[in-house]
Amino acid sequence: LDPHSALLSAAAYGDFQSQATGHAGGLGMRLVRQERHLAVEAVLPDSPAEQAGVQAGDRILQIGEQTALHLPVQEALGLIRGRVGTRVGLLILRPPEPAPRQLVLRRSDLPFASVTGRLLREGSHERIGYVRVRAFQDTTTAELAEQLQRLGGAGGGGDGGGPGLLGLVLDLRDNPGGVLEQAIRTADLFIDRGTIVTLRGPRIKPEAV
Repeated sequence: LDPHSALLSAAAYGDFQSQATGHAGGLGMRLVRQERHLAVEAVLPDSPAEQAGVQAGDRILQIGEQTALHLPVQEALGLIRGRVGTRVGLLILRPPEPAPRQLVLRRSDLPFASVTGRLLREGSHERIGYVRVRAFQDTTTAELAEQLQRLGGAGGGGDGGGPGLLGLVLDLRDNPGGVLEQAIRTADLFIDRGTIVTLRGPRIKPEAV
């Protein structure tokens, strides 16, 4: 093992597998940190969160028995995700309401996209695309290629079939990692030549990809 290796618990490994496959037992809401508060950024249609009445802008005060004050987003997601069919309690405050709401939601199997995108600037001579890669899972490269095609651009010099992009913002903030092969393939969309990753170790032959 090297200094970057870690032994995963059964729960952590299960969460990694859920991230890698793009499926997880969850509630269907996207979270962001807003100063001291953990807030709901968006709610997926027909998800347990939407069915329970959760709305964008709601503040999560507690997840189960764990306070959400100063709780990092990734740790909060770890508490929210779990085995499909199990329940989790949320204490939610919806400003400007003075009193919080107590909700109990049942986790369901939710496929989640690892890549989202949109046009930041569109004009007759310039098109700036924005693509966010939330994690590297089994479908990330295909999702990214589809977003680039939709935006009218292309990765790796291909033809996107549209007017093309003048520039692209690739947002990797808060990306926890994931499947190494998908990270390599994602980089390969934008790099025409050269080594992307080199694998080295005391018991393996150095390998460049």
